Amino acid sequence: MSLLSSGTASYYMYIEASSTHYNALARLVSPPLSLNNGQAMCLTFWYSMYGQTINYLNVYFKRSGSLGDAVWSKHGTQGPTWKKATVDITGTSPLQVVFEASRGISYTGDIAIDDISALPGTCSGSSATSTGSIPSLLSCDFEPSDSCGYHQDNSDDFDWTKKTGSTGSHGTGPLVDHTYETLAGHYYYIETSAPRSRGQKARLLSPTTNSGGTNCLTFYYSMYGSQIGQLNVYTKVNSLGAPIWTRKSNQGNSWKVAQVTIKSQSAFQLVFEGVVGSGYRGDIAIDDVNVTAGPCVAPGTCNFDKRTFCTYKNVKDGTDDFDWLLQHGHTSSSNTGPSADHSMGNSRGTYAYIETSAPRKPGENARLTSETFKPTGQNTTYCYSFWYHMYGTSVGTLMVNYVTNSTYPGSTMWQLSGNQGNAWAFGRIPVKSATEFYIMFEATVGSSYTGDIAIDQLNFHPWVCGLTPGKARPPGQTTPASTTPRSTYPPTATSLPGTINCNFESNMCGWTQATNDQFDWTRQKGTTSSSGTGPGSDHTTSKGYYIFIETSSPRHNGDKARVVSPVVNSQGTKCLQFYYHMYGPHINALNVYTQAGSNLGTAIWTKKGTQGNRWIQGSVDINVKGQYNIVFEGVRGVSYLGDIALDDITLKDGYCEGNGTTPQPGTLSNPIGKCDFENPSICGYKQDTTDRFDWTRTSHTTSSYGTGPSNDHTYGTSRGHYMYIETSAPRVQGDTARLVSPTYPPSKADLCLNFYYHMYGSHIGTLNVKLLINTHLSTVWTKSGNQGNQWSLGSATLSANDLTGNYQIAFEGVRGVSYLGDIAIDDVSITSGACASPASCTFEKGYCSWTNLQGQDDFDWTLNSGSTSSLYTGPSSDHTLATSAGKYAFIESSAPRRSGDKAWLSSTTFAASTKRCISFWYHMSGSQIGTLNVYVIVGNVNTTVWSLSGSQGDKWLNGQAPIASTTSYKVYFEGVCGGGYRGDIAIDDISITQTTCGVVPASANVHGNGTIAPLTLTTAVPTQPATGPFFCNFDSGLCSWAQDKTDTFDWSRNKGPTSSVGTGPQSDHTSGQGAYLFIETSYPRKLNDKARIISPSVAPGSGTQCFTMWYYMYGDHVNALNVYVKTTPALGNPIFTLKGTKGPKWIQAKINIPTKVRFQVVIEGVVGPSYRGDIAIDDVNISDGICSKDPDQFA
Repeated sequence: MSLLSSGTASYYMYIEASSTHYNALARLVSPPLSLNNGQAMCLTFWYSMYGQTINYLNVYFKRSGSLGDAVWSKHGTQGPTWKKATVDITGTSPLQVVFEASRGISYTGDIAIDDISALPGTCSGSSATSTGSIPSLLSCDFEPSDSCGYHQDNSDDFDWTKKTGSTGSHGTGPLVDHTYETLAGHYYYIETSAPRSRGQKARLLSPTTNSGGTNCLTFYYSMYGSQIGQLNVYTKVNSLGAPIWTRKSNQGNSWKVAQVTIKSQSAFQLVFEGVVGSGYRGDIAIDDVNVTAGPCVAPGTCNFDKRTFCTYKNVKDGTDDFDWLLQHGHTSSSNTGPSADHSMGNSRGTYAYIETSAPRKPGENARLTSETFKPTGQNTTYCYSFWYHMYGTSVGTLMVNYVTNSTYPGSTMWQLSGNQGNAWAFGRIPVKSATEFYIMFEATVGSSYTGDIAIDQLNFHPWVCGLTPGKARPPGQTTPASTTPRSTYPPTATSLPGTINCNFESNMCGWTQATNDQFDWTRQKGTTSSSGTGPGSDHTTSKGYYIFIETSSPRHNGDKARVVSPVVNSQGTKCLQFYYHMYGPHINALNVYTQAGSNLGTAIWTKKGTQGNRWIQGSVDINVKGQYNIVFEGVRGVSYLGDIALDDITLKDGYCEGNGTTPQPGTLSNPIGKCDFENPSICGYKQDTTDRFDWTRTSHTTSSYGTGPSNDHTYGTSRGHYMYIETSAPRVQGDTARLVSPTYPPSKADLCLNFYYHMYGSHIGTLNVKLLINTHLSTVWTKSGNQGNQWSLGSATLSANDLTGNYQIAFEGVRGVSYLGDIAIDDVSITSGACASPASCTFEKGYCSWTNLQGQDDFDWTLNSGSTSSLYTGPSSDHTLATSAGKYAFIESSAPRRSGDKAWLSSTTFAASTKRCISFWYHMSGSQIGTLNVYVIVGNVNTTVWSLSGSQGDKWLNGQAPIASTTSYKVYFEGVCGGGYRGDIAIDDISITQTTCGVVPASANVHGNGTIAPLTLTTAVPTQPATGPFFCNFDSGLCSWAQDKTDTFDWSRNKGPTSSVGTGPQSDHTSGQGAYLFIETSYPRKLNDKARIISPSVAPGSGTQCFTMWYYMYGDHVNALNVYVKTTPALGNPIFTLKGTKGPKWIQAKINIPTKVRFQVVIEGVVGPSYRGDIAIDDVNISDGICSKDPDQFA
């Protein structure tokens, strides 16, 4: 039955808090209710409690004229949304439902209710619709008598207890449940009084799901008491496995929220395990388990745009004076507070703030606390960031505190007071903790009402940062001294005449200049002659010598300088190690050869492009018997900013060290599990004997054309080794191969597993990375399908919860539908600290997972620290550390760059997502600044989501844009040169988070200012032409078209990418899954070779015919695409021609053919000067009538 209906006029009931006194009560009483035969009913209602002085909303069941105790209660602001509540009605009847609201200390305390109903049966206890889905099976508030199917484990030491009210022990456990917040509400807890003993466990099991998947688990827990043990959460598949979440020790006298992503490939149970601590004051409770589809946001992340505080909570223990509020648009007072949030940048986005109008008084404070974070580890620093708005003449103070053991207020890490201007500003704090902790925002009221303080976009990143702004350092704190890490490997090179080992301190040792190159290496001390390239000092002592190639005039692009070692006499493997420095926008290549006689051979190690302003160790195993010379070759780039340097060369017997043969404690500078697979022992990795086939160690290409890598990742040459799965016969779809690491020791801190993978081929299956503990395998990383013909970085955080004992890593390759599915891995390592989120990068240790696209743009992004080489442009420090030692990426716009030259920086591939936000910092200062674009690449469609041109001032600024895509995608940063050298553009601190946001700044919104919803990108599917005798999408062959027999070679039909990097499409145009035609311009093709395809004979029709096609012309060596109308045996002249690269995208051409005789259409592709010249066509058609005038190309 309905107790109160809003009706068609959309009414609700509320209390008006104006013109009455504190704690004044208003009650609304229902008609009498009768329960049939003792059966229950479910009371459902919606409530709104939003305002700075909200008091209580209580629900009673009135029997025999007595209200009794409240059965449901809420206190304080609950946010600017309607919320649903359910309460079971049981016991004797008749009864009446009474809603009681109490007025707070001021008029901003209105409370409303709506849509009340009471229906037969108990409430489900789940916040999800009962559909049998994972959310509906696992969500529960524990009010139903069957506890939603949760039950006790029979293999533990004791049971959880379902309870109302407080537990039986003083100084521990909650006083009321979390759902109702009254003595009537239920929760589960472990009773730790006698006869319980330390370490005993109680486990509560959920129902078993019907399937696996990725979901977000949220629940509330109480861990209050001086003798608290531990609370663990597991996802049980067959066995218990390792916990996915754990907390220990006293968390304070309040319900805390927890959130963790559940990833399971098969059906599972949730397991809550309570572990007894050191005594009876150790009761642990849980309530309000809620599961939603999709992953959770990262811990500590909140932009408030769902109009909730996420996992943050207002303090409710009486230690502060009032609450933080959620708000959108202006605050209620003029001349203070923001007019829009920061994440969306408009009045519809939400932020958190303190309202300082009456009844607030100067000095009153409001506290907002985060969830409890795991320890970062003693050697790992994280970065907590947020945006703040402190505008008004009477702004008080905002502090950010670090709290442990629930001891308020903790220690202040960040503090700022007074008016900071009418703008959002960026705050950041480095955090390092050996224990569990949480973050507390504490805002203090100033002298008057114009003192509103707001915060937005809170994030917690696993990377190092500096305190921002510097003036926010709390009084009494000193600036921590910065340190520069020394090289991990002490050099052992010497400077003795005639030797290979050389540090160049006194001479060139035994190294000599080659005579068959264009110029020589130079021995140097200090900097090279050109700023913006070369090292500042040597590697050995920072005061000594090194050798380098001087790339200034008269050098030309492609000039080579070689230095040659003495003769090596070898009967076995030797390890060559050296340090190289490759820094500058014009860096070309450094190659290493083993030369036997006069034959230089192919490079055994190579590195191309700028590697940042740092010395880097290179190592290569040389497996050559007999006599040879080692040759280092430096290749000059397009201009003078391309100096390459060498130092500390050593050659020793055996394989190179650092291949992971002996596990050591993992640190950032000394990773464990490091393996490049150059040693045939493969670092102790073993083949699993319980799978279907084995991984293979190889160099060169795999045995199948169109799949697998052509070089390894370590050396970048065909001499380097990697591991791969060979998917040719007799393999069948679904066969698995597992490669298992050595056993590694336990870890008390999170670790980051890094590796490079290559998944290229039209029928790629799946690569899984699994954690192996006591024969139990759990997946920590997975990727499926074609990822392109390139090595990509993979990362997975190994949680300390899982690493309490010895463990191993298993790489599992799963075969796809055919032999075009070879999967490879290389360069595995494990370092301390959690991995940064995908695509996050501060550039302090390189490009992270971002890569410069080689051969597809005009030049590269460069890593830099301090100022760029040109005056009056570029930053003087990075954004992360705000020092001249910090690193950032930038484009150098000096000569030989020309206006319009482009540099592309590409992310790895992201899975489809309905909401993501890319955030970054950019610096665009100079009178000749060009453009910075952010593209989202879906298939072959390039969509601009952010664009800004011209000088933006000499400062780092925040940029962000929303991304939503129904298919996988990549993100490109494109820097475009302006009109001269004063046009350097820099970026730093990139992050992509699972949150919504708007375009910042608004002027970068290419879709019109005020756009809120992100672009939803899908794989490009053209409007399908009408099918007919002349239409062909090549999915099933050539249709009625035919190869010309009078040309040089044929068009090829293909699915997926072509075989050459840097040219051709990644997929067809029709569906992204079909076929297309292309000309393969690799060997044995020669310049101006031609391939032609011919249509059937076409009748003249009405006089004008329309020929349409989609073409893809992308690559450095693209020549020409011609279209002819053939009416006689002779080909004649083309009626349509295009030359040169047109970018990585499908483009439509529409061509009118005015003829009154029968004809054939001939499409001709012409080979360019080299292999990056593939031209593709798709979706060709000839129809009667004039073409519509909306093409990209029209003739």
